[in-house]
Amino acid sequence: AQALCDQVQAEALKKAQGSGWNGVFSEFKAIEFTTQVVNGTNYLVKVQTSSAPSYAHVKIHKPLPHANAPPSVMEVSVGKAREDPLES
Repeated sequence: AQALCDQVQAEALKKAQGSGWNGVFSEFKAIEFTTQVVNGTNYLVKVQTSSAPSYAHVKIHKPLPHANAPPSVMEVSVGKAREDPLES
């Protein structure tokens, strides 16, 4: 999950800031995740975004290999705590 998060960190930040959040991700460390198989795989990942610590929940879609497309961020929810349940 960390490699996937590394690929979408910039997109997740842009999406979070586009929704009105005014912060930055000084870290982007995957803590836990769940998956759902669809036309590819959806990942819901809890990421630590700073050493404060603060967290975000990021929903990422990874297409099937034959699609030859990169993963994309579907949703970002910032201001989460470590103990917040991982749900979309």
